[in-house]
Amino acid sequence: MSKLDDIETNAKKLTESVAIFKKDEAEEEKEGRGLNFELTATQKQIRTEARKVIEETLKPVVLELDQKHQYPRDFLKQIGDLGYMGIWLPEKYGGAELGIISLVLITEEIARVCAGASAAYGATALGALPILLNGTEEQREKYLTKIASGAIASFAITESGSGSDAFAMTTKAVRDGDYYVLNGEKQFITNSGEADICVVFAKTKKNDRGFAGFIIERGTPGFNVGPNRRKMGLHCSDTRDISLSDCRVHKDNLLGGTESAGILAVLNTFPRSRIVVGAQGVGLAKGVFANAWEYAEQTRRFGKKVNEFQPIQYEFSEMECMIETAETLVYKAACFVDRGVKAAKDRNEMVRLASLAKWYCADVAFNVANKAVGICAGSGYMEENGTEKRLRDAKALQIYEGTANIQRNEIFLALVRGPKKIR
Repeated sequence: MSKLDDIETNAKKLTESVAIFKKDEAEEEKEGRGLNFELTATQKQIRTEARKVIEETLKPVVLELDQKHQYPRDFLKQIGDLGYMGIWLPEKYGGAELGIISLVLITEEIARVCAGASAAYGATALGALPILLNGTEEQREKYLTKIASGAIASFAITESGSGSDAFAMTTKAVRDGDYYVLNGEKQFITNSGEADICVVFAKTKKNDRGFAGFIIERGTPGFNVGPNRRKMGLHCSDTRDISLSDCRVHKDNLLGGTESAGILAVLNTFPRSRIVVGAQGVGLAKGVFANAWEYAEQTRRFGKKVNEFQPIQYEFSEMECMIETAETLVYKAACFVDRGVKAAKDRNEMVRLASLAKWYCADVAFNVANKAVGICAGSGYMEENGTEKRLRDAKALQIYEGTANIQRNEIFLALVRGPKKIR
C-alpha cells in the first residue's frame, strides 16, 4: 500500500470517527448531557424573575432584618405564593419539577441580597429532602404538597454532643403501641421556631449505630423550642434549640415507615443540601463583590477612582476568578444530581462533587467578603454599607452542614471508593 493510500485510509477513519462523535454529541445534547456551560432558557428565566422579586421585596428591608434579628416571614410567604418553595419538587407533589439546579439558582439569588434569608429558604429544602428521598408515598403526598404551597420546614439532627458526629446523638425514641415517645435535646436548629414541619432524628435502640427519622408537626405536645439564639451572623435566620419531652409521634410519621430509614435519609440528604450551601456561598460572594465594585467605582482617593489603583484591580481579578470557579463547581454538582443518582458509583461522585462545592464555595464567600471589606476600608466596616454583614454571614457557611475538615474527609473517602481520576 502506497503512502497516499495510507493517508486516504486514515482520513476516511478520521471522518468516520468525527461522524460518530457528532452523532453521540447530538444525542447527549438532546438528552441534556453534553458539555455545556450555559444555563437553559428556562433556568435563565428562573434567575431573572427571582432576582426581580428579591430586589423588590427583600433588598429594601435587609439591614432592618439584620439589626432586629427578625425572621424574613413576609418575604418567604411572598416567594411561597409564587411557587419558589417547591420549584424543585416533583409536579405530583405540587412542585414545578425543575430540579436541584432551580433550587440552587433561587438560593444563590437570595444570598446575593441576604445570606440569612437564604439560610431560611435552604433549611426548608433541607427539611423536605429526607421526606422526598426516603419518605413513604403517603408522607410525600401529605407534607411535600404543603411545602410546595409555602409551608416552612426544618431538619433536627445536631445536639450539644453530636454535631458532625451524628451517631453520637442521645435523643431516644421508644415504641409505645401505635406511637413513639421521643425524649432529648436538639441544638442550633434552623427554622425550628417558625417551622410547620420538622424532621427529627432519634435512636430507637440502645447503642444502635443507626437512627430513625420522625416527621413532627407544629403544636405537637412535648415538642418545645427555646428562644432564638443570638449569632455572629445570619441574624434574620431563626436558630433555636429543641426540647423533646415525652413527645408522642404516631407510627405513620416514622420516616419511610421503618426505623432504618433515618440514617439512609441523612446519607441521601446531606450531599444534596451541601450543594445548596455552596449556592449560598456563590450568591453571597457575588453580592459582596458588587458592593465593593460600586464603592471602588464611585469613590475617589488621591485624585482618581479607587478601582484605578493596580492593587485594587488585582483584588477584583482574584475575586472574579474565585467566584467563576465556585459557580461552575456548584452548577456541575447540581446538574449531576439532576441527571439521576442510581448506581453506587453515581452516589460516590455526588458526594465528591457536593463536598467540593460546599467546602470551596464557603471559603470563597468568606475570602471575597474579607477582600471586599478591605477595598471599602472604613465604609466597609460600617453597618449601613452592608459589606461587614456579609463577612459575618459568610463565616457560618464554613461551619454548618459539615466543616471544611468534614468535607475533606468526604472527598478523600470518595476518591478511595471510586475509580482513580485521570488528570
